Amino acid sequence: MGLKSSDNLSQEAKEEDAGRILLTNTVDLGLLPLSGTAKALRPFDSASPSLVLAWSNETLSVFDIGGEVVRPIGSTEVHAVRDAQWSGKNALTIAFDDRVETRDLVTVDADNDEVRPEHAGHVSAMIETRRSCTFSVSKHCVLAGTGDVVATRLKNGRQRLQLTTMWSPERGPVGSAPDGRTRLVWKPRKDSVAKTLATPRITSMLPVDLDHVILGYSDGLLAQCSLVQLARGFVRSQSGHLSDIPLAGSIASIHVVRNQRSGQNVIVGGADDGSVAIWSLDLKLLARWIVFTEPLAEVICLTTGRLKECMFCISRDGTLGLVALDGYQLLYLVPASVAPLRKVCVSEDNLLLLYADNRARLWDTRTREFWRSTNADKVDEMLKQGGWTEWPISSTLPDESAVLTALSGEEKLPDAAASLVLDVEALLVHLAALTYAKGNDLPASAILAMKRDYLSAVLSVLLSFGTSEEIDRVCLDNLDVIPSNAAPGICRHGAITIFPGYRGLSAWTTSPVVSATRAVGIISLLQVLAQQTDDAHTVSAFYAASLAHSVGFTYKAPNLAYLARLCLHSPAADVRDAARVRFDAGITRLGDVEISEVVESWQLLLPYLQTDAHKESLMSALSLFICGTIAVEKYTLLHTTSLTNLAKSIALYLHDERCPYRALAIDLCSRGFPVWQQYVDAVEMLRALFALATAGRKDSAPHQPAVGQQARTAVLHIASGNTPLFMTTVSMDILQPKSVQHRKSVMQLVIFLIHKKPLALYSNLPRLVEAVVKSLDPNSTADRDAVLDSATEILGHIVDSYPTVDFHGPTQRLAVGTSEGAVVMYDLKTATRLYVLEGHKKRTTACAFSPDGRRLVTLSLEESTVLVWKVGSSFTSFFMPGAPPRQGHSGSDPYKTYNFNIGDEGVMSVGGTLEFIKFEWASDRSVRIKIRGATLTFST
Repeated sequence: MGLKSSDNLSQEAKEEDAGRILLTNTVDLGLLPLSGTAKALRPFDSASPSLVLAWSNETLSVFDIGGEVVRPIGSTEVHAVRDAQWSGKNALTIAFDDRVETRDLVTVDADNDEVRPEHAGHVSAMIETRRSCTFSVSKHCVLAGTGDVVATRLKNGRQRLQLTTMWSPERGPVGSAPDGRTRLVWKPRKDSVAKTLATPRITSMLPVDLDHVILGYSDGLLAQCSLVQLARGFVRSQSGHLSDIPLAGSIASIHVVRNQRSGQNVIVGGADDGSVAIWSLDLKLLARWIVFTEPLAEVICLTTGRLKECMFCISRDGTLGLVALDGYQLLYLVPASVAPLRKVCVSEDNLLLLYADNRARLWDTRTREFWRSTNADKVDEMLKQGGWTEWPISSTLPDESAVLTALSGEEKLPDAAASLVLDVEALLVHLAALTYAKGNDLPASAILAMKRDYLSAVLSVLLSFGTSEEIDRVCLDNLDVIPSNAAPGICRHGAITIFPGYRGLSAWTTSPVVSATRAVGIISLLQVLAQQTDDAHTVSAFYAASLAHSVGFTYKAPNLAYLARLCLHSPAADVRDAARVRFDAGITRLGDVEISEVVESWQLLLPYLQTDAHKESLMSALSLFICGTIAVEKYTLLHTTSLTNLAKSIALYLHDERCPYRALAIDLCSRGFPVWQQYVDAVEMLRALFALATAGRKDSAPHQPAVGQQARTAVLHIASGNTPLFMTTVSMDILQPKSVQHRKSVMQLVIFLIHKKPLALYSNLPRLVEAVVKSLDPNSTADRDAVLDSATEILGHIVDSYPTVDFHGPTQRLAVGTSEGAVVMYDLKTATRLYVLEGHKKRTTACAFSPDGRRLVTLSLEESTVLVWKVGSSFTSFFMPGAPPRQGHSGSDPYKTYNFNIGDEGVMSVGGTLEFIKFEWASDRSVRIKIRGATLTFST
């Protein structure tokens, strides 16, 4: 399993080649006085080694090479020494064919009497045997510096690895540690070597797509299966897709080639006996030849020129064979060079082969003659002339768009040959595109079933069964995810690590990066599966928050920086979401001290503290992501200086049009606006979001979603959580905009909010409406004409969405109910407030003009009252501008008052009033008010 986005990003700077080692100042110390043929030297491992252990087929000696000449210290007669090693300054471990001995260097005087080293002149020593342990030393034996012996042992046809503990001075006095005790370190699984060799094993794999994976076996046969079958335990003997005739050796490589003329694909493969074969897609053998001395490595299909509809088959040693796809004929062979083949170049009648020694050979494809050999400079001149088609050989770069790929490399170990790399990000993108794929005539139910099969199959490999009985039952019974016998692993930077074992717990105890990679893969797949079943949420929550408890103290928590990279750069939205879920869970598990340590280690990399050249670097973005996310959740643990630098870093990214991490700034601004507004200009930050939300589709950084949509989502969130500041900014930008275009953009944003979050604006509707009305001031003709359409549109949406606002077109009157009960009347022709009707003592729920515009009906559910007002123009209006029309009696009481009681039908939330209250005018003086299921009729 691999997540390529993180791989590519973590190699920002590659280490330079360290160069070669040059040996100088050679000192001749003389000959070693060894009898017989010298076998090996072992210097004593210290800061400045001067003691050397050497042995021949007759003698084992210790020398001092610290002076100008070699000085013998001690010697003893030995035979059949397999290996020897220092186990201390005065102790040796010696392996013979039948035993292992520990020997001491005993300092002696001229009479061979033992003395203390400080009492001796020229130090000499006797090599005395301390311990001897008898056992058969195998072919593979290593003596450790501690004196222990690591060796292989053959038992029941299987190799085992064992450790024999020998005494050394570092272990203390004799008898203080086990001596000569042998214990088993490792043994293979149950299958013996004989059974493994007898059972055909996979030696090569080629994934064509998720439903077609070609398997090559050690007995020369091919089989075909799907990813789902592989994950759930593919059994070749039960497969109906098996090749008819085997090759004489193990399948070494498999390729798919397309015949351009017939439009058919064929399978081209090679065995380790040098044979090349062609099969049809149903695995019927079409042709075969034994042409190479090394297995097939590369296949190049030619689509232009004289060699069109032919293919080059290239062996590992660089021998090249040309095969015609029509008729499957082997046309000719081109011999190999001493150096490996690196590139093939073809022009109309020329074949140019470039080798690793910077030499090249030029062949005539028409006459099949060798023309000449040349160097790299001449080759460059030829290629610059044009007309050449080039193919690199042995390229280890995988296809970045492929969901499944086989491991690259020529010499594969058995596990590597039977391994596939699954790109989780590419899989999720592929599954998302299944529904909309052209030519996909499958019904929606079949597509959903196909997606579920893929997801369940991959999860059966990735999930760690045995960590929780409850989760195992959910997977088995509800998700159709069963344990797989496939060993999951991880692919990073071209290296493959496989975690053996049925339970797979080693993946969670290896390293934080390994834990993060696997957790994100599991959670992202489960999130897609959760679209079909809620049980996937249960399993996802376990792997996000509870896995550490099940694994125990050896659990390695996912690496926060790695998760942050995925959140910033993964091309798959599901992977980004999964990484965010796991990141948030990781932050939650940290204690206050650990949180402070994380922030302290990252805060110096914040963009605001960097030079211009490094403000937009990956490390600065990671610092902002990690510290910013922590601050959103636990800002009380951060110092004021840290919060200030964070807020300024967010503002820096937010206002930088070329910043590739604006999406990060928008996200942090949305989730932590109440925190940041205390340390930066909140109004300017909000205006930057307004500009992004209304500017349309902007160019965004690679692997980042469109910032316009993200900014609109952020504005919605801020409008809901910080409505007063939001409305203040909106009102200011409508009444005093930087430009007319800016005012129109803000109005469009308000329309967006009305549709998405109408309740966010409800309590501030009077303020919003007044700002829009004032923007239509007829005294500013140019501005009025520029915003007239936008203002009319926004007022229309307000009237349609909120029952507390109504508009009468012929008279250009606009009525707005308030939460205090008053109703404000505006004249849009003059863009002024006419008067205020104060009849309700509690919130006005709805209002409506009569068709002739001479009556206004207002409703308050909290008072269970309907009021009728005269609002038409009268003779007295000309003499008392700004005063409400006379209602037919003295005072400011409404023209008519109706009380009603509809019981529970009138009990509803503010959101309910937007949906369940309707006015229907039967005539100019008769109105029906529908409140949920109740209908009230009044005379006006």
